Amino acid sequence: MKNIKSMLSSPTRIILFSIVVILLVCLIGFSIVSAINSISNNKGIGLEKATEIAIQNAGLNQSDVKGLKGSYDRDDSLECYEIEFFANGFEYDYTISADDGTILKAEKELTDKISGNSSNQAPSDTDMSQGQTGNSTDNSQYISAEKAKEIALNHSNLNSSSVTFTKTEMDTEHGIHVYEIEFVVDSIEYDYEINALTGNIIKFDKENIHH
Repeated sequence: MKNIKSMLSSPTRIILFSIVVILLVCLIGFSIVSAINSISNNKGIGLEKATEIAIQNAGLNQSDVKGLKGSYDRDDSLECYEIEFFANGFEYDYTISADDGTILKAEKELTDKISGNSSNQAPSDTDMSQGQTGNSTDNSQYISAEKAKEIALNHSNLNSSSVTFTKTEMDTEHGIHVYEIEFVVDSIEYDYEINALTGNIIKFDKENIHH
């Protein structure tokens, strides 16, 4: 008690003592938060394994990805890991079951849909309409809807006999003509946006429709 009283014998010492107490409280609080995060990130299969599953599903190696982020989440009593990263001009977003590693959602989206190279850009809506009347644009430069479906199926490692197509149509996204392809197999819904001029996959979404 005498030591404490001597420490608080002047305003300067009181301030110093208060600062020490605050620092100790912050340190303890930080340790508790870190421990909670560590426990959360190791639930079920663990954050490291979930990240490995996502990167492997994307057909990439750890060294290929940038901006990797991962965290544990709980959505409607479902425990999962949210994994995000960038690679080769695409943004990947995964939701993976913390229980067994099942991929509940997978998204792949071009980070810059409007290329600076004019040869990769589809014509405007006006040009498109002119092409349909045979004036200036030849529609043969676009891939067919069947070809777009084939590209989507090849990417998902599926065949037409095993899926049910729910949407196949051409639309315009940011000045680029794209095919929107959607199909379902078992409880998984696949959603693709494919450049109608180049056949490149602009966006890919895979989601378990029962969650």
